[in-house]
Amino acid sequence: MRRFSSKLIFVTFSVFAAILFVALRQTPRASAQLTPPTRPRTVDGGGAAPSRGPLTPGETLSFHVSWASFTTAARLDLEVVDQGAFYGQEGYQLRTRVTTLDRARSVFMEIDNQYTSYVHAGTLLPYRIESSVRQGSRSLDDIVNIDQRGRQVRFADESQLGLTGDTYDLTSLVYALRAKTSIASGKTRVSAIYGHNVVELAIKVGEKQKIETPAGIFDAVRVEIDPKSKSKYTTQIWFSDDAQRLPVLITARLPFGEVRAELSGARYNPRPKQIWSKEKYAEGPKGAGEMYAEVEKARPFAVGEKIGYEIAWGNFASVGKASFSVRQRGRISNRNVIELVGEASTTGVARSLIEVDDELISIVDATTLFPLRTETRLKEGIRRKQVVADYFWNDGSVKLSNGTHFKVAPQSLDLVSLYYIVRSSNLQAGTSLRYNVLDANHRQVILTLRGVKVEQIGSQLGNLAALQVDVMRDKTLVAQVWISQDARRIPLYLAIKTLFGELRFNLATTSGLR
Repeated sequence: MRRFSSKLIFVTFSVFAAILFVALRQTPRASAQLTPPTRPRTVDGGGAAPSRGPLTPGETLSFHVSWASFTTAARLDLEVVDQGAFYGQEGYQLRTRVTTLDRARSVFMEIDNQYTSYVHAGTLLPYRIESSVRQGSRSLDDIVNIDQRGRQVRFADESQLGLTGDTYDLTSLVYALRAKTSIASGKTRVSAIYGHNVVELAIKVGEKQKIETPAGIFDAVRVEIDPKSKSKYTTQIWFSDDAQRLPVLITARLPFGEVRAELSGARYNPRPKQIWSKEKYAEGPKGAGEMYAEVEKARPFAVGEKIGYEIAWGNFASVGKASFSVRQRGRISNRNVIELVGEASTTGVARSLIEVDDELISIVDATTLFPLRTETRLKEGIRRKQVVADYFWNDGSVKLSNGTHFKVAPQSLDLVSLYYIVRSSNLQAGTSLRYNVLDANHRQVILTLRGVKVEQIGSQLGNLAALQVDVMRDKTLVAQVWISQDARRIPLYLAIKTLFGELRFNLATTSGLR
């Protein structure tokens, strides 16, 4: 029971608590006091764009899988989920799903497996692999971190494995073969992670053939993938002989027989940031683009800014990290938008209890900062949650990717847009502002922020004048924030009251400040 309680603590605080996450859950004890920030002290002064190949973010390739007498034994999906910055590196998020169907599912086994690979934008080598295996009563989740430069692999159970060279996993290998311009000829060897082992594979390019699948007829190049151990279990992939280099047919000889996966369809569902374009200022006096530029110039933050915090709890000086960043701006459907990102993860002792890596992406209107779309990606131990919320301000509703559709108060915010809209506000000592907020579980609450007083505090940026802001829910103090009183209006320190103790966010790193 004690171990379970510890896990619950670290799961709760890490989910984007940077402003008042816990305030959105339960009302804490009113008598508890929050720790103020450090008082004034003397402080010592002190990437290339992702490459583009045949990989298209938003692309999903679906395959009919046949095996033995089962003509529709399973469904296979290969997806380029997204392109951007993940876990500190620019790259692609790739996902493979395998699900048994119909008679094979009822007679053979219920299989629902998902494998997610985060690969470097230039090399397509993976640096993080997440797997979720559901096979009958068997359930297994794993996270693998790969240091390609240091030639080291670390698994979720803290076991490690040395590498002898560049190493793929099976998902990234398929996309790397798609991207290789030399695929039309030659033979090579590669290493790949399979489970907790590294296998050597021989890659051989075969002849061109016409391949017919449910998706059409393709001129394709056959690529053979054979284990170096001379195992009889081999794989062949036919790639379309065009710019897309689609894997149109996959056959694998396995211990239980030959499995055949035929391309049945390809669909393209781009995420908002993939269809952004540079703003073009309108002709004539005060065009829309010029007006937006003036609004942006007056803001306390700009594209490229990133602010990081160390999270303290109880006597532990650092149990996690959180960050907020202004990733990019552009246009969607003739609307100026900004992509804001919040990230949180456990560190040190806390991470040994539970690995947390959460991300909240908010696409906001560039002028109002009201959210248009929020993507929530939570990875907390074995828990996984990924949901997209689209805001429809014409009728005041939000629709979730799971089909849920509900009404919200006008000008409702998510947690990340709240962080930036408070910075952009004119909150001063003696004034207050009210906000309708949706938390990470899309529950609605009303928060009141009261400017209390301006005082000098110590911070990573030195001694600065900061406005103390009390955050109230139902007349109860749930958090306090100190915001710098310069043009950047940086939240320097946050203290949040919870049922299990106080969380303190200390400014640790900054980059891209105005």
